[in-house]
Amino acid sequence: LAGLRSPLAVGGAAVCVGLTVALATGMLLPHGLSAVAGALFVLLIVWCLAEPRTDRTLAVFALYIGLLDAYLKLSTGIGEFAIIRDVILWTIAAGALWRAADRGDHLGLPPLGGLVLAFALIVLAGLFNPAAPGLLQGLAGVRGNLEFIPLFFLAYAFLRSKGQLKGLLLILAICASASGIASYVQSTLTPQQFAAWGPGYSDQILGKGQYAASGRTTADESGNPVVRPFGLGTDAGAGAVAAVAGLPALLALLLIGTTRARIFLMFLAPGILLGVATSGGRAALLGVVISLSAFLAFAAVSRKALTGIIVASVTALAFSVTYTELQQGLGTSYRNQSIAPSRVISSYKELRLASLSLAPGYAVGAPLGVGVGTVGSAAFNTVLGSEKAGEGSRSDEVLNSETQWNYLLIETGVIGLAIYLVLIGRLLARAATGLRRVSDVEIRLSLAALAAPLTALFVLGFSSTTSLLLVWPIAGVFSYWMFGDRRPSEVGPAEFPATSPSST
Repeated sequence: LAGLRSPLAVGGAAVCVGLTVALATGMLLPHGLSAVAGALFVLLIVWCLAEPRTDRTLAVFALYIGLLDAYLKLSTGIGEFAIIRDVILWTIAAGALWRAADRGDHLGLPPLGGLVLAFALIVLAGLFNPAAPGLLQGLAGVRGNLEFIPLFFLAYAFLRSKGQLKGLLLILAICASASGIASYVQSTLTPQQFAAWGPGYSDQILGKGQYAASGRTTADESGNPVVRPFGLGTDAGAGAVAAVAGLPALLALLLIGTTRARIFLMFLAPGILLGVATSGGRAALLGVVISLSAFLAFAAVSRKALTGIIVASVTALAFSVTYTELQQGLGTSYRNQSIAPSRVISSYKELRLASLSLAPGYAVGAPLGVGVGTVGSAAFNTVLGSEKAGEGSRSDEVLNSETQWNYLLIETGVIGLAIYLVLIGRLLARAATGLRRVSDVEIRLSLAALAAPLTALFVLGFSSTTSLLLVWPIAGVFSYWMFGDRRPSEVGPAEFPATSPSST
């Protein structure tokens, strides 16, 4: 197998050359840009398959997800472009397995791997639920729940050094800063100007198609429509969502970095703060507060706790100044006033408490769920029927998937929800009790920066549907560093190293 790496690289180059010749001869002139993009994609896939340093390919994948994925889909209006990230991820996984098989490595199941596989099996079983929708819709639901599960195993296998942990934090900070800058630029545009970014943006901003009743705009104090920025994400408030992970990552790097590194990192801070200040999303803004508070709590076990508090205080002051300066010029600042404590509580009672109150009924009425692909993020779908007493007719009940727990109950049933809660509970419990026993301060703060957004995602699960994108790689990192027999220490880059029998 190893002997095929060079032929694969040569083959990819040949495809690129062939496309170039086709362009030069005019054969692909109308679609020249698409052909060039296709050639680059082919080369990327070949590189992901053949590159022996899987941590490098994972870094490229993370940057693609954080910087290009959403913009590519929305600017073109082609939602099917989401398959690109799946192809890249599964190619990386295939390359890692290929090299492991070539070396004859023993691939044991990582700690927590049983819970991850159990969740995957429950999701797959949802395809055969009698109440499930059609096969295509069900497969789309499976993809939504399991798309990023390979990141658990890849993070466990390849994020095994302090340098690799810092690299992950740096990528989170870079993506959050870039998304924040994009969020600020978008917040200065009118809805029509922002809609001109592409068909996907136009549908959501102007409320067309499936967004006809939920256009992503709000109003300023004068009642004029203003945009709710997307940043580099797929929906409003994504700038602050990126900051949920990016802000703790930045703080950790500032605490453990060299003087030269800190100077570079300070250039990332304004972008992250802009993303928070211009997001216009209550849940996302609260997520940032929760994540920052959690990081301070986890970092408090470190000898650098005082430094961490000082850095966080300076960050909070910088955010306050940034927000105040933007307050007069941006319509989103008017919407952000709803995050005041009194208004948050009343808003939660009005919008989410009613949704959560439905969860017990779903657990009793459909303990196995109603099948994957039934509901979507923050959507209402008519899918569950019941027989009326004394009548032979069937009445439909509208299912509310406004919270993460409702969503999992509807799609995976009580068992799927329980497995997910056990997994998250074990991760957070180990972070709360185990971080103080990690002797290396840099590793400890790095892990605290990853536990912080996980805490925010758990809390936000009571008010919204949250993405699993961050859950799986964080779980994989903790599986290696916080579970199993080994002690956290500096190790070199690994290429799917064999696991010990005790961790199998």
